[in-house]
Amino acid sequence: MKHKVRALAVAAAIGLVVACTPGTDGKPAATRASEPRPSAQESPTVAPETISGAFFLDLPTGEMTPLAENLVGGYRYAPSPDGTRLAHGTCCSAADVLTVANIDGTDARTLAPEGLNIYGHQWSPHGTKVVYQLRDGGAGESTGDVGNLFVHDLSSGRRTQLTDLELTRAAWWYLSPSFSPDGRNVIFHLPRTPSGTTKWDVWSVPVTGGEPTLVLRNAAFPMYFPDGKEVAFVVPTSSNFEGYSIGTARADGEGSRRTLVESGSSIWLPTMSPDGTGIAYRDGSSIYVVEVPTGESSKVADGETAAWLDDDTLLVNPG
Repeated sequence: MKHKVRALAVAAAIGLVVACTPGTDGKPAATRASEPRPSAQESPTVAPETISGAFFLDLPTGEMTPLAENLVGGYRYAPSPDGTRLAHGTCCSAADVLTVANIDGTDARTLAPEGLNIYGHQWSPHGTKVVYQLRDGGAGESTGDVGNLFVHDLSSGRRTQLTDLELTRAAWWYLSPSFSPDGRNVIFHLPRTPSGTTKWDVWSVPVTGGEPTLVLRNAAFPMYFPDGKEVAFVVPTSSNFEGYSIGTARADGEGSRRTLVESGSSIWLPTMSPDGTGIAYRDGSSIYVVEVPTGESSKVADGETAAWLDDDTLLVNPG
């Protein structure tokens, strides 16, 4: 497991049973992975059933490390680009807030602007800001206020409104914003109508705010690849923004689309690895990772949401 996960495991050890830290025997990871795993009596490695909350999953070895106890209980987690901090929030009620903390659970602070609620939080490329959707969660989970997108500077506390959407209420209100790799724009999806049966399109808006520009039609959960030239997205169903496949396309909307992976259930909340070679997503009640170069997908855990700490480590929320 990466060095930052080993470090947070030490911090999380107080009051927690943590996974055994790999690498202390001096053997290469490939060698350790090929050796028989020790029994529970021989090693303090955490068995999967003993972790009740969110955990870090080392993909090459399968090792799991529990998240710091005071950070457990969120719905969607977003590690900062350097892996030192974590933004997480709950869903979906009038009490939802966003918490930003160090990855080991220290220095936690809550963002709850003016009694409204924050959703869809993602970090800027340099980790100094977060973009989120600010709305009235008390309006209801299924049919409610859409709100607008904002960028929050964590150092100054300054909040910049990016959108002034004409669509104010929708059956499916989640906008799923994220930054472009150069930090100049924010990409998001938006339903065409307030109806629960509609289409979703992908839009882009300058980080300083302004008029959104249409990027892709019939697409949801957009994510830029690291070079900024392509985006990955879910092809949504007619009833909501989950879908049966993940596709890729040029970020300028030109050219043909490519289907990366298909699902027999429903694809939900995909996230891209920092190097752009893997996409984690929920399919039914499990977390899968699809390798972008090959299109090969494999189940890695049971859970509701997942986020990348680094190219080899996922933060999984089992739900």
